[in-house]
Amino acid sequence: QLISTICFSAGISIILVLLGFAYRKLKSNNERIEQQAEQLANALSQQTILLAEVQHRVKNNLQFVIALLELQKEATSGKTIEDITDESQQRIEAMTFLHEKIYLSDDLSKVNIKSYLEEVISLMKRSYVHEKKKISIQYSSDLESVSIEKAIPLGLIIVELINNSFKHAFHEMETGEITICASQSAPEPFSYTMTYSDNGSGFKTSLSKDGLGMEIINGLV
Repeated sequence: QLISTICFSAGISIILVLLGFAYRKLKSNNERIEQQAEQLANALSQQTILLAEVQHRVKNNLQFVIALLELQKEATSGKTIEDITDESQQRIEAMTFLHEKIYLSDDLSKVNIKSYLEEVISLMKRSYVHEKKKISIQYSSDLESVSIEKAIPLGLIIVELINNSFKHAFHEMETGEITICASQSAPEPFSYTMTYSDNGSGFKTSLSKDGLGMEIINGLV
């Protein structure tokens, strides 16, 4: 009877130990599942916010495109359908690049302005690749990022300025150079300066305000 009692007690002890291990493992699994569920809930919430933000920006940018097309429609004198289409396409593509940057960024409020403007400049180079003139574009920036609200007008201003340079600055030149520089204006932390220049023939400021390009630039500034 003593041996039976000892064996029974040992069996109970072993069962209790095994139950203890099983409980701890179950508790650990439950905690892990709860953490995963919380992470999934946070991810879903972030995706919902991201979708709403992207939809908001797409809506704003489509309204912006409509406004640009309205301006283009009012300034069609002397331009072919191909010219009008090419200019509108360049502006829309510049905004498309920005959306790609937004989708790949963890921060919806800022964009890497250096890589964004480099893509815009590359777009403009491709647009004039058929030109026989050798025009180089030098770009430098010490800015890491700017807000989305500033990036859109900066990209479109670059598009208009490069268009103006290629079309009007180098008529009597075989080679030319465009220089673009973006920097932070010290000591203001949220103040930026962008300078643009080319070594072309120049122009009279009194005659430069009538074109659509300058109207868009002035409005964006």
